[in-house]
Order: sequence, then C-alpha cells, then structure tokens
Amino acid sequence: MKFKTEKRKNGTTRYMSIPHGASKTDQSDKNMVNINTIMANYAKTGLLPQFPEKIAQYVDTTQIPSYMEAQEQIRHASELFNQLPSKIRKDMDNNPANLETYITNPENQDLLFKYGIIEKKVDTSPKYDPTKTKSASAQKETIEDIVRKELAKAESKKDDK
Repeated sequence: MKFKTEKRKNGTTRYMSIPHGASKTDQSDKNMVNINTIMANYAKTGLLPQFPEKIAQYVDTTQIPSYMEAQEQIRHASELFNQLPSKIRKDMDNNPANLETYITNPENQDLLFKYGIIEKKVDTSPKYDPTKTKSASAQKETIEDIVRKELAKAESKKDDK
C-alpha cells in the first residue's frame, strides 16, 4: 500500500493511502444510493424510491426497568450468586442463569441442605383437623421462596456488619 500527502489551500495536510490492485468494494449499488441520482429521479418522476414497509409494533414498556436499574439488578444478582459455595457454582458452570434449574432439580436437594442454602422443613403443624386443613399446594413452600428468604437473611446480616 502506498501513501500520498497533499497540501490543501488552507495549509493543512491531507494524508491518503492508495491501495494496490482493484477495489474490493462492491460498486454495483452506487447509483441507487447516490443522493444526486435519487434527486434527479425525483425531479423527473416526483416519486422517491420505495422501501419495503415494516409493520409497526406497539409494546408496553412500562414494566421494563431503565438501563441503569437493570444493570444494578444484574450486579446484585451476581453478588448473591458469588456468595454461594464454589462447589455449587462449579456445578452450575459458574453461570447464574443455571441457578433456577439447579435449585429445582430434586437430585441437588441434599447438597443444598448440606451447605445451608435451603433448610429442611420441620413439620410443626398441629395434628390433623379436618376443619382447618388447607390444600397441599397451599401449604407447600416452594424451593425458590426458601432460597429467596435465605439470601435475604444473608444480605441483611452482611448489611448489619
């Protein structure tokens, strides 16, 4: 590649590179995008070039956080994830996106109990009373709820220090 310099009338220097061989830029559409060609066609026909119309999309974005809020949520989630024991993080390939799948997998429950991430539920309910029973689904606390509570406890202990 050769280089060329040229003095301008205003006293500045223009530096140019001159490529070897033919240009690698596709020139087949150069007239379609040249503003002079577009305006000449408009002067003759009174029409501007037609582009395929796109279908308008209307989306409710009121529930989407701002960019800064989203970044703060990601940072906070990463901090909480990094507080997990390294064995558990390794099992999830050190990827917080795998957390939900890992926690809901019944095969991992013993390990989660062992590290104290979730606690075994102790049955403290009174004896069977048919007038006060709830459905099994209403009594059951999900693993996700337990983990959220435990992480909140850990976070509050951290803040107290």
